[in-house]
Amino acid sequence: MPDPQRSAADVLAREREERALRETDQTLADLDQTQSDSDQQDAEADQAVSDRDQELSDSDQHASDRDQMAADWEEAHIPASDAAGEAHDRSRIDRDLGTGERNRTTIARARNTTARAVTAARRDELAHLRDIASDRRDRIAQARDDAADGRDRAAEERERRLSDAELPSALLRDLRELRQQGAALRHQSALERLRAAADREAAADDRRHAARERDHAGTDELTGVLRRGAGETALAQEIERARRGGHELTLVIVDVDELKALNDAHGHPAGDALLRDVAAAISTALRPYDVVARWGGDEFVFALPDTPLADVLRRVAAIQRALVQRPTAASICAGHAQLQPEDTLETLIDRADAGLYIAKRRRIEPPD
Repeated sequence: MPDPQRSAADVLAREREERALRETDQTLADLDQTQSDSDQQDAEADQAVSDRDQELSDSDQHASDRDQMAADWEEAHIPASDAAGEAHDRSRIDRDLGTGERNRTTIARARNTTARAVTAARRDELAHLRDIASDRRDRIAQARDDAADGRDRAAEERERRLSDAELPSALLRDLRELRQQGAALRHQSALERLRAAADREAAADDRRHAARERDHAGTDELTGVLRRGAGETALAQEIERARRGGHELTLVIVDVDELKALNDAHGHPAGDALLRDVAAAISTALRPYDVVARWGGDEFVFALPDTPLADVLRRVAAIQRALVQRPTAASICAGHAQLQPEDTLETLIDRADAGLYIAKRRRIEPPD
């Protein structure tokens, strides 16, 4: 016979889980609404900055036209006439106004960057809550399956004991009720597992949205990856996520070889093209949600969660191969460090940087 005390304890435990799940569902619903409002605000802010960019572009073109007119006037009227000087003055005023507008746009972009970083962090937290909800649903489903199994076993035990005797109608009714309760519990557990799967898919979608927000927040204009400040925020979140989930995390620093020499020999446009190619090679070798940041003039940093070290090294090698295939072949040097329990972002960067230094020394120093 089932243990009444054990059954009561199971019911109480399941009720606690369901109550916690309802609270989590309400929190998720509130966060979803907040996120929807935030998305609308971000879209409106993006449009405003885009409009401002167009205005600035028109203003710059106007100022350039005035400069050209002044230069043409001077060339045709030497020495320069008062009209030419006046044209120059007007042009300088236009450019000063353009600079002021550009500064205000920079501030607006900085605010957008901060807002997008907050949005990304909020989506990450929403994904974490969805993971908690899906785990709770799985536990509730398992508890219901266990209860259903218990009812089935109880029905089978009664049938076994009375297999040689005619079953009274009351007992038949009890057995039928036990089996119906077991079937109902299994149906509920199946529904909970479907909801858990939906929660996990929603969590994955939130993380994809967060990755896109990070892509737009604090983006380096030249290379399209995160700038250092936004990268630090995103990498710190990756460290926290790895700790929370008990996952591995490897951080890699990539240094572009001979960038200064290329700039000196062929000009900064050639160096800019190389940096864009390095960023593209890194992004191609990684997964869409991996964090990549331009750390300095010729340094990039990226993080690889849940990735064996051998796979990390293969991805670095793939980046190198892609750069060798450029019309003007290029190369990189890389150092890496795996997250340890005592690490902060600073200490993790320091250890990866030490690995980069060792890799450079090995390349420079001749073998013994």
